Amino acid sequence: KVVIHLAAKTSVKESILKPLNYFQNNYLGSKNIVNLILKYKVKQLIFSSTAAVYKSSKNRVSEKSKKFTLNPYAYTKLLSEKYIIKKLSLSKFSKYIILRYFNVVGADYKNNLGQSENNGTLFKNLSRAILKKKSKINLYGNKFNTPDGSCVRDFIDVRDLAYIHKKILLSINKKNKSNIFNCGYSKGYTVLQTIEEFER
Repeated sequence: KVVIHLAAKTSVKESILKPLNYFQNNYLGSKNIVNLILKYKVKQLIFSSTAAVYKSSKNRVSEKSKKFTLNPYAYTKLLSEKYIIKKLSLSKFSKYIILRYFNVVGADYKNNLGQSENNGTLFKNLSRAILKKKSKINLYGNKFNTPDGSCVRDFIDVRDLAYIHKKILLSINKKNKSNIFNCGYSKGYTVLQTIEEFER
């Protein structure tokens, strides 16, 4: 038995406006799931977290990098992680895999689902511009330490994330252990290298 916990509110802007709502939904919801996992002795939890738990850094981050949250969304994810680690580390039956995502983007091949909502993220704005046949989009921020002053971000395609989950599910029976992985390219890793690290 495996639980894949993907459910969460994810808008940074909304979390600032409605912090209690995010605390209840993201943290208390996750806490309830963990307690049920323990009650029914579920073998493994795969939890969707975020790279927003890390302190801003000019260097590439690793899973052991310092944590420092800047908004309620990230804080609720970090609280959830801490609860998962605390409770499942004491369990003889249940283990966890925490996956920290770096800016998930993408859509399914049939274009039934994808990034077309207008919530201010780059790829959603880009998707809307393409759908409406607009010739340009706005990029904000020009004071970063890069050649053109714009921000450098890590992105990961949602299909790569699905592949990571699939490989982890196939490996769980062989490797019944807890772990935390960054899902992105912060370490210069490809998705396959991330999977190889898990399988070792």
